[in-house]
Amino acid sequence: PKINLDIVLLHYRLYAELFIRAKAFTFSQARDAAFLAYIQDLDARKPVVVTGDLNVAHQAIDLARPNANYNKTPGYTQDEIDGMSTLLERAQLRDTWRDAHPDEVGYSWWSYRGGAREKNVGWRLDYVLVSERLKTSVRKPTIHSTVFGSDHCPVSVELDTDSSAKNNHPAVSYGCGCASAVLDLLIQNRTHEEKHIRLAALAFLAISHTLCAQCTGDLNNDQT
Repeated sequence: PKINLDIVLLHYRLYAELFIRAKAFTFSQARDAAFLAYIQDLDARKPVVVTGDLNVAHQAIDLARPNANYNKTPGYTQDEIDGMSTLLERAQLRDTWRDAHPDEVGYSWWSYRGGAREKNVGWRLDYVLVSERLKTSVRKPTIHSTVFGSDHCPVSVELDTDSSAKNNHPAVSYGCGCASAVLDLLIQNRTHEEKHIRLAALAFLAISHTLCAQCTGDLNNDQT
């Protein structure tokens, strides 16, 4: 992306460190919570497209050898599967290729070892996810498996902008937009004190300058 766009990947590492220091999450869980909060905040203001190598095979159909890799190989552990499920459900995102091809085997990454690509022993790690309200605008989700030059191949969709405009309903309101989704995720099935979790979540969002006045006050009060 262009440097002047408000996408600063360093923020996510800083967010995650805050959670870890609060003993609320591992780094990967903190990263997932950070990304979820960021996408929810964006989606509250505009439709969102998330695309790239997400390094997870979400379902057994998304890799050639699920049984041999489950909970043994990064990219197909239960924590990663659950993280992807949470992102799709809580951020209301659609997996465009899987929606269009519910039962089709398609891979976007193959190891360089053992002739994996020639044998089509691959993983689907690359996604184009879109906001729920964009799903009727999606056209031709494609995995370009015949394009070479990397261990990954390109993935793409076309978006019907006329359809997007007609279906661009008002954004979902998340109240003040500060920390609610993150707090839900953090507190669920956690034994840590809620005050410490809240402090971590608010500090997490404060770095991205998205806190409202009330939550900024809560953060200041918690710190004291």
